[in-house]
Amino acid sequence: MKGEAMRGLTAITAANGWVITFSGLSIVFVGLCVLAAFLTYLERLLAWWDMLSAKLKTSWHPAEIQETQPTARIPLEKASAPAPLPREIYLKHEALEVYQAFQLLSQRKAPAFSLPKLLEQAEKRGVHRPHYHMNQFLLLGLFEELSGEDRGFYRWAKGVVVRPKETPPSAS
Repeated sequence: MKGEAMRGLTAITAANGWVITFSGLSIVFVGLCVLAAFLTYLERLLAWWDMLSAKLKTSWHPAEIQETQPTARIPLEKASAPAPLPREIYLKHEALEVYQAFQLLSQRKAPAFSLPKLLEQAEKRGVHRPHYHMNQFLLLGLFEELSGEDRGFYRWAKGVVVRPKETPPSAS
């Protein structure tokens, strides 16, 4: 029996093969459990990451856009029906240039436009920080999303007047 090689289950038992097999299965099972848990919480993790990055972006960029203000008031005795007042939005010079570029690019095709395509066209034409400005314009309500079959397309908001923000003259 000295020269005979062990075969089968006897060889596995003699070389601690069962322990190695079960430890390998355990490692694979634990790895799959960790992967399943990670994938379960991935959506929450990404939402938290987006919220954190949005907070960081707003703290790094100075406010370029001022809040809206109503323009004119109609006396109550003359108003037959309450008409919505046009909103005035004051933009700094850079934001106003981007706004005008976006309007030119979006009016080339149709009154309804896709935001990703508008961004793509703006990037091709070298518009400065188009993603940042589009986000600011969305927050201010300069774009309106269409509904129904045109959902996902946008148009310029009606009843909004965009004006340049006046900078005070420097005292020299």
